[in-house]
Amino acid sequence: MTMATETISNDLADNLATKDFDVKYKNEKGQDCAAEDAVTFSFDWKGPSGKNYGTAVLVLGDQNDLEFFFGDNLGRTIEHPEDKQAWYSFLEEMSNFATSHRYTWSPKDIKLLNRRSEEHTSELQSHLNLVCRLLLEK
Repeated sequence: MTMATETISNDLADNLATKDFDVKYKNEKGQDCAAEDAVTFSFDWKGPSGKNYGTAVLVLGDQNDLEFFFGDNLGRTIEHPEDKQAWYSFLEEMSNFATSHRYTWSPKDIKLLNRRSEEHTSELQSHLNLVCRLLLEK
């Protein structure tokens, strides 16, 4: 892991900590690790109403990309106006975070993983398998 990746990992962990998310950190091998060694950050996204909308996963890619995977409950089925506003604010904040660290930002519905896993290399598939496993742990 490079010093730049370690820095963004720490910064991302600090950012998520301000949201009171219970973040699980995983390294490149999918093993639990400290925040500074993480490339995958998974957490349940809860709105201001207290409703849990499911697991979300942020992945720091090798090509300076920050991918964000989430399920149907996020974005499509949020009923409370304050939760919806908080969701869109969170997406904007993460986009700004990625940009400020010179990363690209890619929010993706988890449904896209099936198509992507068929189209990409085994290295990418291992990242996608990790994301799927994290989302399905609930």
